[in-house]
Amino acid sequence: MLDLLWLYVMLDLLWLYVMLDLLWLYVMLDLLWLYVMLDLLWLYVMIDLLWLYVMLDLLWLYVMLDLLWLYVMLDLLWLYVMLDLLWLYVMLDLLWLYVMIDLLWLYVMIDLLWLYVMLDLLWLYVMLDLLWLYVMLDLLWLYVMLDLLWLYVMLDLLWLYVMLDLLWLYVMIDLLCLLSSDWIQAVQALMVLSVLFCLFSLVFFMCQLFTLVKGGRFFFTAVFQILASLFVMCGAIIYTVMSPDGEEDAVFGFAYILAWVSCPLCLVSGLIYIVLRKRE
Repeated sequence: MLDLLWLYVMLDLLWLYVMLDLLWLYVMLDLLWLYVMLDLLWLYVMIDLLWLYVMLDLLWLYVMLDLLWLYVMLDLLWLYVMLDLLWLYVMLDLLWLYVMIDLLWLYVMIDLLWLYVMLDLLWLYVMLDLLWLYVMLDLLWLYVMLDLLWLYVMLDLLWLYVMLDLLWLYVMIDLLCLLSSDWIQAVQALMVLSVLFCLFSLVFFMCQLFTLVKGGRFFFTAVFQILASLFVMCGAIIYTVMSPDGEEDAVFGFAYILAWVSCPLCLVSGLIYIVLRKRE
């Protein structure tokens, strides 16, 4: 009885174990079915999302194509407007070129007219200059002839004055020889007078340099220079004539040579002062 009872218990336990296994298997199958259902639901959701994504892509593609078509239409419109503006610009450039050519032709005509007028004025100016040059040359030739005539008259008067001075000097030398034998004092006096007249000529030159008008001549300076040369020449002549020739040690020194050198220098200086004119 005990064995049967133990066997009965074992069988119950086995049956309970089998039931539990079957229950566990049922539960696992339910879970597996639930898992499969969830996977199928997830797959359905993913397929829906994928279809939605494809639809959105197609919609975006449609929008992009519309925008691209709009952009192309706007580009074509802009191109048409640019071509119109370019044509207008070309027409304006051609019109401006035509106007510039007309203005250039007008400017060239005005320049040619101005050149013709300037050439006429230049020819007139050249003719007037040549006429003025001819008149100035005539006046210059007349002025030179008058100056030469005046110089010739002055030289004749100077030669007459020198001749009269020489005659007067010759008479005075004869009188000095007759009246007195102290001829060396006359030579000294003439040399002193020549030095004084040279100083007077320098003073007159400085005065006339500041007081003389433009184109004036230095007459007073020239007269005093010529008189100084005549006094030097008279003194040298008296010394030459009256010097004793019999003495062996009588020689002409450097003063004698200096006197004869200063005589032509004073004469040339006086002639230069006659010709010289004052400038500004």
